This record gives sequence, structure tokens and C-alpha cells, in this order.
Amino acid sequence: MGIRYIIADPNEGVFLGTRSDVDREGVGMLFSAYNFLELTKAVSWSSRKEAFAYMNRYIKPNLKESFVAEILTDSKSDFVSTFDICRSGYGDIATEMIDAIHMPNVSIH
Repeated sequence: MGIRYIIADPNEGVFLGTRSDVDREGVGMLFSAYNFLELTKAVSWSSRKEAFAYMNRYIKPNLKESFVAEILTDSKSDFVSTFDICRSGYGDIATEMIDAIHMPNVSIH
């Protein structure tokens, strides 16, 4: 198990990454509260220092309550799964990500 760091906000949820946004000088931020892409992974950083630097520069000016969360994961990628976020105790801010997890239909017709 390793540790990765994500950025979250109590109202906006988990920071999922950036997207194209013409109204905001070309770059928009995507949070799980508005997970219209139904993403189940969030961008993460390998160090607390990098996560805080990104948050303070890009997110904190608009979302004063944002914070960095420590996530335990086996992933070697730059993204952590919804499962890792929930196992690390942050399921309450990832509810829209949980809703996006594909569930096979096991009902009997």
C-alpha cells in the first residue's frame, strides 16, 4: 500500500481534474458534485507538498474550504479509485462518484 493525496471540498466534493472551459480562460475544474462524466477515479499527487501547492495556486482562491486528503492505495497511476477514497474515510465527499460505479444487473426477470 502506498499513499497518494487528493484535493477535496466539503461542498464540491472530490477534485477530479481539469476540463476545457471557454468561459474560464480555457481551463475549468471538475469536482465530483458535478460529475457529469460519471468518473470513478480522481487525480492525485504523490506528495503532500505537491497537492498543497496545486490547491493553494488553483483551487483555494475560489474554494476557501478545500483541503488535501491522504488516500491509501495500491495504484501506481496518478489516479485513485472511488474505492480507495472510501476506504480512506472520505466516502461522504465522494457520493456522486459512488453513484457512477457500474453495477451489473443481477436481478432475475
